[in-house]
Amino acid sequence: MAFVRRTIPNVILLLLLSFLATMTERAICRLIVPTSPSYFLRTTKAVKLSTGNMELVEEEQCSDRILRLTCRSLKAFIFVLEAEYQSNRTSICGYESQRLIAKKKKFKLGVKNSRVKDTRQLRGNYIKDDEEEERYLFDVRASFNRKCSGQHHCRYNLSSDHPGTTYWHPAALRLKYACVPEVAVCKYCNVEVRIPKGNEGGYLKSPGYPLYYPGGYSCGWTFKSSPGERIILTFHDLNIRSPEADGSCIDVVRVREKGNTLFERCGIAAGIKIISNSSLVTLDLIASTKLYPARGFLLQYQVLGCPNISAPNGSYISYDTVTSRTFSCKSGAVFPDTRKENRILECKNGKWNETVDKLPTCVGKKRKI
Repeated sequence: MAFVRRTIPNVILLLLLSFLATMTERAICRLIVPTSPSYFLRTTKAVKLSTGNMELVEEEQCSDRILRLTCRSLKAFIFVLEAEYQSNRTSICGYESQRLIAKKKKFKLGVKNSRVKDTRQLRGNYIKDDEEEERYLFDVRASFNRKCSGQHHCRYNLSSDHPGTTYWHPAALRLKYACVPEVAVCKYCNVEVRIPKGNEGGYLKSPGYPLYYPGGYSCGWTFKSSPGERIILTFHDLNIRSPEADGSCIDVVRVREKGNTLFERCGIAAGIKIISNSSLVTLDLIASTKLYPARGFLLQYQVLGCPNISAPNGSYISYDTVTSRTFSCKSGAVFPDTRKENRILECKNGKWNETVDKLPTCVGKKRKI
């Protein structure tokens, strides 16, 4: 009897532990087992450049899968444009989003990995890729650049290639990259870059990218567009020597316009845009050593605006923006074809919506046409 009394509690304890283990396993399974198959989206299109065709690729798939970035041409390299982890979109992985989002506090999504960057060290007239903080979007371009930009093909795993993602739950990973032909990229120092018209513009990489960047001598570029146009420089990947403990920079990338500094930076950045106020800017890479083991930079240059146009006789420019220009006739005069005092020209894709050399001269209101 004593043996039975000792055995029964042990049996009950084992049954209880077995029951708890089963319930825990079921709870975990309900959390991580997909409710529907995951899917994968990929679109490609060809973009015509002045020196050839560029392949533009957009992909979207679950973040727990390996991404394979490839270029069809062996003479093209990968240029990462956008990369986002979207923590609120779990359906692409086939998971129950409600259960995952309810446990989001357990996932250590640090502020340092988010789209919003610390800009205290940035100086100059620059704009960020996105001014508004988006709660569920996390910019992972830095790790994509480190692993893939400048390569012909690449395998990327978010959990192992991006720091701090160990506890991130499976969700949508959106990627946009270009396969840029080598011949379409400016890669030599101390040259003048004439910016072609068109939405894509052109591309430039520092010598040695993505293995190293040079120093010990002057390395700069001058960007020119037509009069009246403005220039956009977008650093899709910037990776040079980090700042010192006191915040000072030994190596630096600097953009200047008419003697004024628009942008100056060292360290790592991605997606920063600089917009000029004129049709000429200079870019300098100032480095202290002959070779430094960092990627350097990869940027895109584009034209913003249309060629300069003077006011027709008898009128003046009353309002002027990047996308439009308003001409107003002097007092008592109108444009003869519209009989109105004002005329607005719209700038689209680098062209005015009217033929510039055929703008009519203002005439008196009482004058018959």
